[in-house]
Amino acid sequence: MNKKGEENRRVRQTQTLIKETFLRFMESKPYTTISVKEIVKACDINRATFYYHYDNIYDLLNEIETELIDEILEPIRKISKETYVEGEHPFITEVYKSFRAHKRIYKILLGKNGDMSFLLRLFNEVTEYSRKNWIKTYESRCPKNLDAYNYYVVGGELALLFYQQKNGDSISTEELGYISGEFMAITEKILSEISKES
Repeated sequence: MNKKGEENRRVRQTQTLIKETFLRFMESKPYTTISVKEIVKACDINRATFYYHYDNIYDLLNEIETELIDEILEPIRKISKETYVEGEHPFITEVYKSFRAHKRIYKILLGKNGDMSFLLRLFNEVTEYSRKNWIKTYESRCPKNLDAYNYYVVGGELALLFYQQKNGDSISTEELGYISGEFMAITEKILSEISKES
């Protein structure tokens, strides 16, 4: 490994250590009460190292949340009419796989010590992307109350994430992907009918 590659690896390792330490603290106390001093002591690094990577605790929290949202949006961006096969929803299944892979982090962020605004941010970002996709699909024939349908669909998707969190391994990511995909397909059929009428 060259010098640059080694340096990048060390940076990633330090960032992972800081994030993991921060999340560990969040399991027992509100994130607003966690100090940089506590984190650097637990990580055995100096304050300058922390501030090299993050401006403050909120910047650290924001990066953790952004990474989770980006990972969920990635498969959602691949959903299209061209890739749709009735009864198969691989891209949506990827969303539930991502959620399951990071279920501990979601539990912390959405728990009593976490950041409940994260849920609103996740909802808003998915809703905004979804809205753009609906508008692109229907162009000038956008159904009336499209935003209401969009909120309903995204709200249902997030509810299934909570269902997955609560029910653990009793339901597979494939089953959740199927349920979610069929739910979206039904809504799209309704919207198509409405758009023809407008």
